Amino acid sequence: MATTTTPKQPPPLSSSSGPEKLVLYTNHGCPWAHRVHIALSELGVPYQEVIIDLETPREEWYLKINPRGQVPVLRYGEHGAIVRESGIIPYFLADSHHPNGLLPAPTASHDGGNEAALTAAGTRARIAFFVDAWFAKVQPLLYAGMQLSPDAADAEAAGVAHATELAAAVQTEIEPLLADAAPFFAGSKELTMAEVLTASWVVRLYAFARADIFAPALLPKLDALPHFAKWARACEGRKSVTGTGVWSEEKSVAVGHRMMNKMKGKKV
Repeated sequence: MATTTTPKQPPPLSSSSGPEKLVLYTNHGCPWAHRVHIALSELGVPYQEVIIDLETPREEWYLKINPRGQVPVLRYGEHGAIVRESGIIPYFLADSHHPNGLLPAPTASHDGGNEAALTAAGTRARIAFFVDAWFAKVQPLLYAGMQLSPDAADAEAAGVAHATELAAAVQTEIEPLLADAAPFFAGSKELTMAEVLTASWVVRLYAFARADIFAPALLPKLDALPHFAKWARACEGRKSVTGTGVWSEEKSVAVGHRMMNKMKGKKV
């Protein structure tokens, strides 16, 4: 992986990225970009990396690639086609690099009764529902926790109440969906798309609780959920999630503190 850091001009494409010429515009502190790094690591796909500084105004050349100025963006092919958004890029990568353990390949079935097609479609649907459950029911509570002021008179009580609500959401929405995790989603021994799209937030959830961004009471509440606790430990221990040099708990906690300061008093 060749890396270019916050260039002022569009960096030249590296020949080391292979015939696919994959270029990832990213930032290692961004949990959304982290999703794509996890997918690329799991697939073993070579790519060129361009680091975009998210603390400064975007360079004009990058706004031509992504007018929103966000990361991640994936550029591929001889003509530099673009795929944007962290919830889309991993699917693009998985579907263009079959076979893989992340996602079963769609299987054509003209009569709707082909067992392989139904199984593949069913697994993809289960993954989609799991990811939707996380971001609809759990993720908003992570943001809510960053709104709490540690200086408030009721800070401790508010932190415990938040921990209780967050753990209850995990128990209700996520724990039942992990009943057959082995240790990954849907009985898989290998990482799936369910983890690709959620693990960057799972590791931050635990890191923020260890750093007192969230109340320390959260950790024992999560540990009391056997399926979730086992699955979360497997995510934290997976090399593609925490062992490639992209994830840094120290740096992510620092970003978490900055986010918390920005979000105080805001409604999400």
